[in-house]
Amino acid sequence: MIKSRSLINFLCIACLLVMLIFALSIGAPALCYADRATVSGSDVLADLVKDGIFEPATYPYRENDHSLTLIHIAESSDKELLVYVYQPGGKEDNLRASSINISTSLNSLSYKNYKLNYLNSNGVFFKYSVKDFVVSDNETRYYSITSIYREWQKEFDTELTYENYVAEVSYSVAKEYRYEGEDSKYHCDVSDVVTITDKFVGFVRYFDGYGFGGSVDCDSHFVAFNTDCEIDTLIEADVYYVAQRYNVNTNGIFDWLIPGYTTFYEKTSNYAYLSDEDHVDHKGPGWGPVSSYAWDRIETVDQFLEENIKKQNVYESGLFDVVVASSVKDEALERLKGKKWVLRFAETSHTFSSLSNTNTDEYGTLIGEVSILRLKFKTGDKVYNLGVVDNKQSGSNSPTNGSTTELEAVFNLFDLLEEKTGIPRWVWIMIAIAIPLAILLPVLSAFFPAFRAVLTTVLKGIITAIVWLLKGLVWLICLPFRGIKR
Repeated sequence: MIKSRSLINFLCIACLLVMLIFALSIGAPALCYADRATVSGSDVLADLVKDGIFEPATYPYRENDHSLTLIHIAESSDKELLVYVYQPGGKEDNLRASSINISTSLNSLSYKNYKLNYLNSNGVFFKYSVKDFVVSDNETRYYSITSIYREWQKEFDTELTYENYVAEVSYSVAKEYRYEGEDSKYHCDVSDVVTITDKFVGFVRYFDGYGFGGSVDCDSHFVAFNTDCEIDTLIEADVYYVAQRYNVNTNGIFDWLIPGYTTFYEKTSNYAYLSDEDHVDHKGPGWGPVSSYAWDRIETVDQFLEENIKKQNVYESGLFDVVVASSVKDEALERLKGKKWVLRFAETSHTFSSLSNTNTDEYGTLIGEVSILRLKFKTGDKVYNLGVVDNKQSGSNSPTNGSTTELEAVFNLFDLLEEKTGIPRWVWIMIAIAIPLAILLPVLSAFFPAFRAVLTTVLKGIITAIVWLLKGLVWLICLPFRGIKR
């Protein structure tokens, strides 16, 4: 009986040990081992089993599972940072991790997005190096990793609506690694992260006046979003995005003879660091009726809509008033509905010029692959500063707002002349038309004899029309007195 109980106790202890080892092998172990002498060309599985803890059997092949899971990182003897990833679909998926978000400081989080370079794979295990990353010589080194990305795939990833599309899909990592001393050991902890659950990328275009041969505009780029946690006050935000300048030239009906062209310039990676204290006062650089706009870098959706729905500005410009009306399109309103926060992270210029009736030139900047990297916020009485899990998303190449520019039928100069002289405004308008015609038409008829006959006919027609108009006015004025006898 005693022997039986001892055997049962032994089996229970053995089962508990197996379960413990199994649990540790699935997630990130509290203490991970990394060989400083690891080289980029070594086999991924050979690297992973070095620590004596890693158990490959706990990472099975799963058909139609396109996810990424970070298993481990290591520093190579060449000061490269190596990344080991579990991809359940294996080589059959033909997927590659594309980039990763890393902060090398834990106290002052500052995440950067790094491209990944594929090195080799073995079954479901893949090995990458981090591009443009050099391991520091500091005795203690930190790596806070929030997420890892792969490219969006049409075959199995969900498409977005209203001309938004995902460039890269993100997967949570939420780990903090600390390397200390010469014992080649990483201390690994799980970290808290915020996940973006829904977002919309776009830009609003503001009229900035006129430039040479055309208009000047300001494109204000934004991302609207929700998160998986409650945010009462959003204090700071870091945003990653890619910018690309472009030029579109067209020759209209003569395009077959002299083809137009579209030029896309080099893509650049950019970071925007926003604070709730940041405010933008924008005044357009163009001449004429120059617009002024104002907004906060961090806004609620309600604030954003208040600034951009059915806005109408009237600008006095000498002979006439210019009315610029702008409002967010209905489709964009649907995408903004239900979102809470808006980050207005960048402004770019847009110019459109027409050198003739057919030749046009357009210059602007495309903004895409927008991803939120960090959020600092307050919920209740507590302040959080956390990394973010978010995809890379691009919006439409067209503005989310529609705008119209109209000339109002308010001739300010003629109103002023009528007020000062007492002569009706229509008389001054006729004089303003007649003086240039009186100067221009005789000159044209002198140089172009054939034009003289046309000019004579036109003038006769104008004079005849004026005479009939005056007769009609006299007839209307005298009409009430026709029945009165003298």
